[in-house]
Amino acid sequence: MLRVLFLLLVALSFAHAQTSTGSVTGVVSDISGAVVPGATIRLIGTDTGDVARELTSGGDGAFSAPLLRPSTYTVEVSATGFKRLVRSGIVLRVDDTLTLRLTLEPGTVTDSVTVSASVELLEERTNTVGQVIDDRSMQQLPLNGRNYLSLGNLTAGAVPSTRSRDRSFSAYGNRGLQNAFLLDGSRNQNYLRGLDNRARDAMRPSLEAISEFKVQTSNYSAEYGASAGAVVNVVTKSGTNALHGSAFEFLRNNALDARDYFLPASSQQPLFIQHQFGGSLGGPIIRNRAWWHGAFQRTHLSEGETGRQTVPTPAEIGGRFNAPVYDPFTTRPNPNGSGFIRDIFPGNVIPTSRFDPVGQSIAARYPAPNLGGTANNYVANPLQATRVNNGTFRGDFRLTDKDNFFGRYSFDDGTFSRLPILPTEAQTPVDRSIPARSWSIGYTRIVSPAMVNELRVAYNFTGVIQDSTLPRDEIIAGSLAPRVDSSIPTFAVTGYAQIGAQPSGFGNVPLDKKSKVTNISDNFTWVKGRHT
Repeated sequence: MLRVLFLLLVALSFAHAQTSTGSVTGVVSDISGAVVPGATIRLIGTDTGDVARELTSGGDGAFSAPLLRPSTYTVEVSATGFKRLVRSGIVLRVDDTLTLRLTLEPGTVTDSVTVSASVELLEERTNTVGQVIDDRSMQQLPLNGRNYLSLGNLTAGAVPSTRSRDRSFSAYGNRGLQNAFLLDGSRNQNYLRGLDNRARDAMRPSLEAISEFKVQTSNYSAEYGASAGAVVNVVTKSGTNALHGSAFEFLRNNALDARDYFLPASSQQPLFIQHQFGGSLGGPIIRNRAWWHGAFQRTHLSEGETGRQTVPTPAEIGGRFNAPVYDPFTTRPNPNGSGFIRDIFPGNVIPTSRFDPVGQSIAARYPAPNLGGTANNYVANPLQATRVNNGTFRGDFRLTDKDNFFGRYSFDDGTFSRLPILPTEAQTPVDRSIPARSWSIGYTRIVSPAMVNELRVAYNFTGVIQDSTLPRDEIIAGSLAPRVDSSIPTFAVTGYAQIGAQPSGFGNVPLDKKSKVTNISDNFTWVKGRHT
């Protein structure tokens, strides 16, 4: 029976029941160091005013408050024959396990001792290697593009990822694709095959929506299974008893930038306009009982991307070359040795009667060079447009002293228009849409001071939909699948730019992929004496 129970507990520990909460433990003692049993401990949210947990110290003076929401708390301790102790400024980060040493002084409960400043609290019960990035750090540190994952590089063991399909970071030599992502305690993974959107996390909130996040790179708990890399645990902001808001706009413009060193003097400076603007607002619905918070961000990017490719000259399209061109129809055995020989076309000119109609059609799609020479003789600044709307809305509700609920809805709608280097009759323009949706609800029930249950249900949707704006043109009959109703096939021409090639990073067209993930987890904590 014990063996079956042990195996069940091991199985549950690997059931991916992740959490975005923290724990506070401690011991209540008097000034002589003797433990104080039966003391009442209350943890009160500083910003919300609600009593998050009320406990009683055991016979050994110890207490434990698991599954607490990351926040700032005030701890009140009272016991018969002692002054009431009030300790404020207890900052609990995501996935922290803090240990408090609470010392009571002799006196009456009508007297009180208030401690408003203390040394940094340490985690005495875990040896996880990690880093918490709070809201203040995210707002003050330089962050191009306002992508919070860039700050993950500040964690011990993390370095920027250099792989094209991963734009996060690498932890202790593992690929960024092996990182695990959590959002409000639920798995936040993108399972798109091929990862065409270059993001392992399914939903990426804006900075204004994030309260804090923690990156763990080593020795993290077994509950974070299925991850060889780091664990990124994100907690969204909740409302408080006071109305708070923010607004921002960041602008970059090519009028303020230097010219590209490799841009020819005769070419116009590429267009570059980037706007990121938005804000957040949150406050109480019912003071000390219900709160709301919302954040929105709009990204607007228009960029001319300088690119150079090799196209044939008008003379080459007409069949006239500077290098020797051999007639394949004159191939014959070499009379002077092994192998074969061919005759050179007179004057290195291919007669028009020998032109293949398909090859002639393909060659006619190339534009004329706009630079000198025969290599990299065409330059352009095609427009690349990006439009992204990102929003997160959350509500928290304290139904009773023992029942707490929260709900969150997030969306991220990105549209991308990419033009190729060559004109559209030669290469394929692509429009891409990346819709993402995320829902999450949570219910925490305090069964007793020693038993707490936390239920989380989440759903993530991510998609990649892209197609060409060109009408269907097979060029060669049967070169496109019957279901393809746009674009042209790709032809690789040795020594020259490809015909039909898509812009860099925008591979196959048409493309329609979707990832749908439902995550249900339940955490039950039972404190029995010194055991949890």
